[in-house]
Amino acid sequence: MEARTLTRPAATLASLLRQQVTTTTTAVPRRGHKTFSRTKRALNIPPHPDFLPSTPAAGDTIIYNPPSAAPTVYHTPFKFLPA
Repeated sequence: MEARTLTRPAATLASLLRQQVTTTTTAVPRRGHKTFSRTKRALNIPPHPDFLPSTPAAGDTIIYNPPSAAPTVYHTPFKFLPA
């Protein structure tokens, strides 16, 4: 078989792909910076009062943060245990 017959389909495929790429990149709409600012401002909603930190009347609050449990063989994946 000649090399020309093999390269011709590859060349047509490459030209078709190039045409598709140029048509898809030009048809993509982009928003302007003014629309972005308006959207960002509209989405700037204050947090719900239930999620705001409450102000305690007594002053400082003690938070109990218990230490994590000691690692055991039963909780360790077999991948990290000696064979």
